Amino acid sequence: MRFHATGSLASGSAPKHWLESAGWFCDKTGSDGRAGTDGAMKTFFVQIKCELGKAYEVASALADAEIASEIYSTAGNYDLLAKFYVDDEEDIGHFVNERVHSIGNIKDTFTTVTFRAF
Repeated sequence: MRFHATGSLASGSAPKHWLESAGWFCDKTGSDGRAGTDGAMKTFFVQIKCELGKAYEVASALADAEIASEIYSTAGNYDLLAKFYVDDEEDIGHFVNERVHSIGNIKDTFTTVTFRAF
């Protein structure tokens, strides 16, 4: 399964199926014709606590790594909220450990696994 940012597509070559996240699409569809609806994808969110003064650097590093579909700055106990999609076969714990925790200046994370969008 591949993900593509729409900004890299040539004009007029818009993808046929879109993920719910703006700006990303998936080339695998479910029986209902929608991307990722056959259980082929898992959606989860990671709240990220950064070292003091490093939230923008962490957000930029996440964006540069192109692993999060959406990244938000937040108020409260965590500095950032990132939304991720992985293949159904991929282990979320390994993904977070290997792809998210490897980014510098992250102090703590809290992962929320989702089941269904309404």
